[in-house]
Amino acid sequence: MAIKLDMASPVPLYMQIKNQIVTAIASGDYEAGARLPSVRALAEELEVNMHTVNKAYLMLKDEEYITLDRRKGGVVSPAPEKTDEAFVKKLTAELLPAAAGAKCKGMGRKEFRKLCTQVYESLGEE
Repeated sequence: MAIKLDMASPVPLYMQIKNQIVTAIASGDYEAGARLPSVRALAEELEVNMHTVNKAYLMLKDEEYITLDRRKGGVVSPAPEKTDEAFVKKLTAELLPAAAGAKCKGMGRKEFRKLCTQVYESLGEE
């Protein structure tokens, strides 16, 4: 998996790293049990501060995408069998501004749903 950072983006680097790792997990580039590069190795590869990568890894851990082990490093967690209520609330809060923006820009409900479906399906088969 190659992480590409946009240094001109308003999105913080740690969020870019986190988001790209989540996308890699969802698309199957990283399966449950796969080991992520060490914080130091990824920081060197991306030419960023180790604290930036560490912050991304801690967020991934907090959101239960990975587990952190002193000996193994970051390991991809298995997908839960059921989506929990806290995640649904968080996802709703993230989708609301996107839906509102789409509506303000004249995008209809069907077009928005179609776009959401296309983005979801771009991650590959379930």
